[in-house]
Amino acid sequence: MSYFADMRLQTYLLVGVLAFFLFSCSQENESSVREQVILEKLNERVEQYKSEKRNACREKVLKAAGVIADSILLVEARLNRDTSNRPLIPDKPELPKIIPIKDSVPVKPFFRDSSLELMQRDTSKKGN
Repeated sequence: MSYFADMRLQTYLLVGVLAFFLFSCSQENESSVREQVILEKLNERVEQYKSEKRNACREKVLKAAGVIADSILLVEARLNRDTSNRPLIPDKPELPKIIPIKDSVPVKPFFRDSSLELMQRDTSKKGN
C-alpha cells in the first residue's frame, strides 16, 4: 500500500474513533442531563404535594380551632352578661269595670225580614 493510502486509512480511523467518543459522551451527558431534569421535576412535584397537604391540614386545624374558640367565647359571654339592669316584667293591668247601658228601647231588627212574615202568615192560615 502506498503512503497516502495508509495516511487516509489512519485519518478515517482517527475520525471514526473521535466520532465514537464524541457521540458516546454526548449520549451519556444527554442521559445524565435528562435524569437530572427528571429528578428536579420529581422533587418539585413532591415539594408541591407536601405544601398542598400541609396547607390543607393547616386550614382544617384552623377551622376546627375557630369553631372551638367561637363556642368558648359564646359560653363566656352568656355567663358574664349583666342582668342587673334588666327591667322587671310589669304586672297585668286590672280589668275595667263594665258599666251597663241604661236603654229602655226594645231590641228589634233593623231591616224587615219578608221570609219571616210569610212563615207567620202560613202558620196563621192553617189554624183557620
